[in-house]
Amino acid sequence: MPAPLKIDLIEEEDKNLLELQKLAGIPYRVKERAEIIRLRHYGWSVEKIAEYKGKSPHIVIAVSKSPKLVRIYQGSFVLKTP
Repeated sequence: MPAPLKIDLIEEEDKNLLELQKLAGIPYRVKERAEIIRLRHYGWSVEKIAEYKGKSPHIVIAVSKSPKLVRIYQGSFVLKTP
């Protein structure tokens, strides 16, 4: 079994990603990525997220391996991997 793709967020990052999901005018794809990042942080498996979101597990893995929201939308949070 592959190693889990754990994403560690501090409380502020989690809160900002949740707010990003709720903002109007943010592209759906960005909101979806923010939710996937948060679900991985809370320990959801790739398979469970894929089923919940109706996406391929490959999409969830890709977001989990590179959890970055590159653009700033209306002063929103940007998560970057080290």
